[in-house]
Amino acid sequence: MKARIAIAALLLMFFATVASASSTGSIKGVVIDEAGNPVDLALVMAREIEPVPPSGTVEVQMGAVPWIETDKEGKFVIRGLTVGHQYKVYAKKEEDGYPDPTIPTYNPNDEAPVVTASDAPRPSADLRLQLGPKAVAFHYDLKDAVTGKEIRSYSVTVTRIDTNYTFSGNEANHTILLPANTEMDITFEAKGYQSWHYPGGQSSKEAAAPLRGVSGEAKNIEVLLKPEVAAP
Repeated sequence: MKARIAIAALLLMFFATVASASSTGSIKGVVIDEAGNPVDLALVMAREIEPVPPSGTVEVQMGAVPWIETDKEGKFVIRGLTVGHQYKVYAKKEEDGYPDPTIPTYNPNDEAPVVTASDAPRPSADLRLQLGPKAVAFHYDLKDAVTGKEIRSYSVTVTRIDTNYTFSGNEANHTILLPANTEMDITFEAKGYQSWHYPGGQSSKEAAAPLRGVSGEAKNIEVLLKPEVAAP
């Protein structure tokens, strides 16, 4: 019995050592903007992928590492990865107009550099991770068309026409980042009001027109929701 316990303890220590060693991988690099300048306080994330099978047609998304910030020189190190495994690496800085590339609305083909995690004492070569292109900053003021008062309880739905990817919600700062050079449908809804469709509050989606802006452009509009007419 004592021999079995000893063997079990040794096996447990072995597997623990292997697990610990396999998670000592890292990826390091620097985030730059479109002009090649380092970007501080950008957020970087690594998502593990399985090796591409012989057919080259299937990619399986695995675990993701939490977002980490770059330092003043735009540098980052992502630790706790599995040595020898491949990761897609993403970067964003939404306050500067660079959207989250893990969201299909901005990156429908999930394009990102693939890097193999190296052992921590010998980290992988520096990765130059470029942000961009900048999104279109769509800012809106949402009001009651009759009283002119601000409407706070609402939902805005944004749809990418070419892929039909949709997201909706309520933005506290009334600003949405939209992919550049892409046609987008935008709809506002609030309880007790008629739906509002871009660009001028058309009553039906069919009568609306898509929004399309260029990289780094700022669009500001006033959204006036009309109260619903009570049935007679």
